[in-house]
Amino acid sequence: MRPLAIAPLNTRGITLFELLVAVLLLGLVSTMIYSMFDVSVRFSSKGEKRLEELAREQGLLELIGHQVNDAWHDVKMRRIRAVKKGDTFQLYTRFPLLHRDAGLVLAIYRYDEADHALYYTEKRDFYNADYTPEFVPNLDEMRLLGRFARPLTLAYATGSDVVTVGFGEEHYQFVPRCHMEEVSVEGLI
Repeated sequence: MRPLAIAPLNTRGITLFELLVAVLLLGLVSTMIYSMFDVSVRFSSKGEKRLEELAREQGLLELIGHQVNDAWHDVKMRRIRAVKKGDTFQLYTRFPLLHRDAGLVLAIYRYDEADHALYYTEKRDFYNADYTPEFVPNLDEMRLLGRFARPLTLAYATGSDVVTVGFGEEHYQFVPRCHMEEVSVEGLI
């Protein structure tokens, strides 16, 4: 048998130009992949931040809703005991946040508009003569409930006992249980 003759292959190496083109293409592809990854991470963090803001707003709405529902109704005055003066909102409620076993407390909210921060405190000795509607506690004596991305408004309508909480353009109204039958559903929408 005769040995097979192998023809010599044209073995030529990679030129420097081909190597540079390959490195350039690899760099472009990796830059595109990094850009897509960076956009997805940013989008995800913005979504998480917005979810945290919504959860904070929802928590405040639930707290105020419970406190308004369990507000102390003054039979003589025929309304709940609540006052809105300036940046402070006071409400006598049977739904304390800080002193769970206290029963009836004076809940005081104070909004710092410059910082978009809402502060809160409770007074168990609500019968104290110092706690008039003009009483405004110092912010350092209060607990920070949260900082909000949207401007917060707290309003109280004395005649109907409706408490309104607003975040930007969205407003939510709360009516105490003692007035639920008196307020029409249409008035709350």
